[in-house]
Amino acid sequence: MAVTIYADRSKIPGKVKLNNINILRLLNPTTDVEIPIMAKHDGQAAVLLQNVLFKPAIAPPVPPVQSGDILYDSNIDIDWAAIAAGLKPGKDHLIISDTYGNFVPNGKYFRMKASGSPRMLLYPATKELCLEHNGKYGRGYFGVCNYSSILSGEFKLTDPRHKFSVKTRNRHQYRDIDPQAENEERQGGQGTGIGIGDIDSDLEIYHEGGEESGPQQKLDPKLEINKYYPFKHSVFDDNGKVHVTFELNRGDGFKIVNEGTTNAPKQFFNKEQFEAWSEFWLRLNTPEELNQRIWLKNIMMVKL
Repeated sequence: MAVTIYADRSKIPGKVKLNNINILRLLNPTTDVEIPIMAKHDGQAAVLLQNVLFKPAIAPPVPPVQSGDILYDSNIDIDWAAIAAGLKPGKDHLIISDTYGNFVPNGKYFRMKASGSPRMLLYPATKELCLEHNGKYGRGYFGVCNYSSILSGEFKLTDPRHKFSVKTRNRHQYRDIDPQAENEERQGGQGTGIGIGDIDSDLEIYHEGGEESGPQQKLDPKLEINKYYPFKHSVFDDNGKVHVTFELNRGDGFKIVNEGTTNAPKQFFNKEQFEAWSEFWLRLNTPEELNQRIWLKNIMMVKL
């Protein structure tokens, strides 16, 4: 949890009204921080007035997941047994290039969209999903209505140039439902993108309608290619903003690797609208080349 420390200048006596001023921002503080408070008169050197000890509060735990809070589980909501039974001899996977399941609100379907003729390869023996495309931004939209949620799973990058992208609280494609929908009704969603050496989050206002930048970090050490990494992407409200957290498990338990808030227009807090129709997406950002792939498994979304 990031903490911003600021001076409340509204309480300073005088005729000039001053706004608050940020002093510093601490990302995930876990130990005490000593902050020097300085004073400087015009024409003189700054002098130390006092040191203030800042004690970070322990972040509240994520609300526990109840059994009824599971919104989607790829191990259950994809009928792997039926896929296996329907494969032709010598084939080990099914290719979906349009829609899998029923395209109805909250139908737990997924559908392939965007550039590069994206397709999802489904491997019933391992319950793996392989997102493949020939463009830059091929993705799968999953028909799961969501507002405050945790999207989790495992991803495996196959090229150091690739980036894995997720987006929740997303009505990006709502004009597929209502072609006359206003821009405020097709909220782009809160996303996170992660490559081998960096991670960033942003909120898309609507499709091709601008973004609000969020937190970003470098990853040290970098991720390895062809290795599965479990992840958790959490999104919830935070004092009029959207809070996003991304956790990664490198083999030593889940650790927060990016966290912060993004400014969001009022339509992003219309909970009833999102619960009536919304999706989440899984995307692979790549160079525009043939047969670009990312491997996925154990995809789950739970409600907060």
